[in-house]
Amino acid sequence: MAFALVTGANGFIGSHLVERLLAEGHRVRCLVRAASDRRWIQDLPVEFVVGDVTDPVTLPPAVAGADWIFHLGGAVKALDEAAFVKINAEGTRHLAEAAVHQGTRRIVLISSLAAAGPSPDGHPLGEDDPPRPVSAYGRSKLAAEEAVFRSGAPAVVLRPPAVYGPRDRDVLVFFRMAARGLALIIGDAKRPLSLVHVSDLVSSALCAATETDIEGRTYFVSDGRIHDWIGVVEALGRALGRRPRRLKVPSPVLGLAAWIEERRAARTGGRPLLTRERLREFRSGAWVCDGSRASRELKLKPPVALEQGLASTAAWYRENGWL
Repeated sequence: MAFALVTGANGFIGSHLVERLLAEGHRVRCLVRAASDRRWIQDLPVEFVVGDVTDPVTLPPAVAGADWIFHLGGAVKALDEAAFVKINAEGTRHLAEAAVHQGTRRIVLISSLAAAGPSPDGHPLGEDDPPRPVSAYGRSKLAAEEAVFRSGAPAVVLRPPAVYGPRDRDVLVFFRMAARGLALIIGDAKRPLSLVHVSDLVSSALCAATETDIEGRTYFVSDGRIHDWIGVVEALGRALGRRPRRLKVPSPVLGLAAWIEERRAARTGGRPLLTRERLREFRSGAWVCDGSRASRELKLKPPVALEQGLASTAAWYRENGWL
C-alpha cells in the first residue's frame, strides 16, 4: 500500500484516479483549493489539504509523507499566456521542488499532446520527435515537463491526447447534439486524431508510478487507433441508437462564439468555454500520437475500444441525467 497525493483530484480525470487508488488499497490525499467543487470525491475516504500549486507555502503539508504524487491540477482554459505559465509551468515547478525536499519516490505528471503539438505530416508523433507546441496552453505544458525534470525529482510524464469518459463535460455537447439527431462537424472532418478513455489514462498513471527504471521518461498514451471526426460521430450515433445528420459549423460562427466567450469570461472572472486560441490549435494539424512505447514499457493492458468507451460514457450521462 502506498500513500498518494493527487492534485486536480476533484476534476474529471483526477476523480477517476482517486477512486482507482482507493480500490487498490492505497491511501490518498487530495490537494484542493478552498473553492474547489468536490462533488465527485467529497464522500470518499481521503484526506483533504487546502492549497494551491501557485502558492509554494501551502505545498509542504500536502507532499509530506507522500510516496507518489500524481500532478493533474492545472489550467486548460485561460485568457492569456501569463495565466497558463503561472499555473501550469510555475505551479509544477513549485510542486516538484517541494517533492524533492520531502523525498517523494515518484511524480507522475499528466501533461498533454498539446505539449508536443500536432503532427506536421499526419503521421503519429513519437516521443523522440521534437515538440512543436502551437498554443499558449501547449507551451505551458511543455514548460511544466521541463520544470519537473529539471527539479531532479524522480518523474515520469504522460502525454494523453483528447480524453473522454464519464463525468467529462468537454464532449458532452457532442453527445447532446447526437441525441437530438445532429452531428456537429467542426473543421476538417477527415483530419486524423488520437483519443484515450479515462480509465486507460488512469491505468497508465498507476503503472507509471510503479514501474522501475523509467524515471525521466515521457510517454504518449492513447487507445492505439487513429480516428477521424466522421468516424467518431458515427460511433457516437451508434452508442445513442441514432443516425445523426451532419451539421458543419462555419468557421466564422465558431470564431464569433469564441470571441463572445472570451468577453464573457473577462467580464465575469470565469473560465471561457471556448477561446480563439483553442480554435487555432484545433485547426492547426493532425493531433495524433503513437502510444506503443507506453504499452510496452508500462506493460499496459489492451485499451478500451472507441465503441465501448462511447457506449459506457453515454450510459453514464443518461443514468446521471446529463442526456
